[in-house]
Amino acid sequence: MNVRRVQMVTCPQENFMPYFSTRGYDTYAQDSAASGGGGRAPVVIGHSFGGLIVQKYILGSAATSSHCSSASPPPPPPPPGPTPGSFPPLSGAAFLCSVPPSGNKQMVMRFLRRDPIMSLKLTWGFIARTFASSRTACRELFFSSDLPEDKLDRYQKFLAAASPTRLLDLRDMNAQVPLPPPSPHAPPAFVLGAAQDTVVDPEAVQASGWARGGELASYYGTQGVLLQDLAHDCMLDTRWQRAAAELETWLAAL
Repeated sequence: MNVRRVQMVTCPQENFMPYFSTRGYDTYAQDSAASGGGGRAPVVIGHSFGGLIVQKYILGSAATSSHCSSASPPPPPPPPGPTPGSFPPLSGAAFLCSVPPSGNKQMVMRFLRRDPIMSLKLTWGFIARTFASSRTACRELFFSSDLPEDKLDRYQKFLAAASPTRLLDLRDMNAQVPLPPPSPHAPPAFVLGAAQDTVVDPEAVQASGWARGGELASYYGTQGVLLQDLAHDCMLDTRWQRAAAELETWLAAL
């Protein structure tokens, strides 16, 4: 397919954009998925809740190939999604530490059973935006323990400035998930998670089957990649190059 255009949805730009630009990719950052311009349809990368935006976009995008999903049979029909064909097509979609099509409710319950204290910190961190004022909260929610202090300080300021309001209305999101099953013409998907992620757990990335909540890799009929020693903000974290290298390998195979 020789895709050379990459667009990032709600993704930090500091590391990934120069990484892929120097490797010959036309790399763009924007707040919503839209192909625009000429040439081959782009690959769109969604991080965290941005991944859920990309999933909804795909439900309304036109077919780009004969790629078929091998996802298991879906649960009872959820609320309708966008009209297929109403959005420009994509050549592929990459999901980095992305909220799965089942939303975040099941993840919250898993975190609560696994670590009640951390679950409360996570919930309060997003409600009160403690990550914007507390370096400890910012590190616990988004980064590894060995991220240098100067980078943590810079990234905390970035997150505080980039998140003055909620990206998604959670009540609206909960009313729309689980998402409908993907079209048989959904673009190829890449799904990556981080083992130290305190926002999106490993089950949301690569657990199998709709019976487990429609986790993302199963949803698109692919195999998820789970990287050790990496936290939720995998595009900024200490070992971000590992995530970039995995994504680059997948892009090269399209």
